Amino acid sequence: MKLKSYLFSVFAVTLLSLGVWFMILFNIDVDTADFLTISAFFGSLFLWLTGILTFIIFYFRVWISNNEVIFTFLPISIRHSILISYTLVGILSMNALNVLTWWDAIMLILVTVLIELFFRAKKV
Repeated sequence: MKLKSYLFSVFAVTLLSLGVWFMILFNIDVDTADFLTISAFFGSLFLWLTGILTFIIFYFRVWISNNEVIFTFLPISIRHSILISYTLVGILSMNALNVLTWWDAIMLILVTVLIELFFRAKKV
């Protein structure tokens, strides 16, 4: 597939998850919501953040590199956006469960940094 196809797929999933997230945000009462609704909220938030951050990181890398080989930037941008979204949604979900403390947040951020360092050290 071409780069445009991948970017359009990411855009379509981002737009769909943004719509689901807004629908849940404005139509569901959080106090009476069940586990499935809360999971859908955080899942759509994760997909939405991943898509937005993918575009931001991808276009930032293209801008920095002066349009050299831009197809290689997409998997890296997706990986970075997944890790950042995982960290943000993890912190928000722990806060929603009232179990978030500052050392839990630091440990989650450190785990994310260690995962990224693992991928950087791994030469395929």
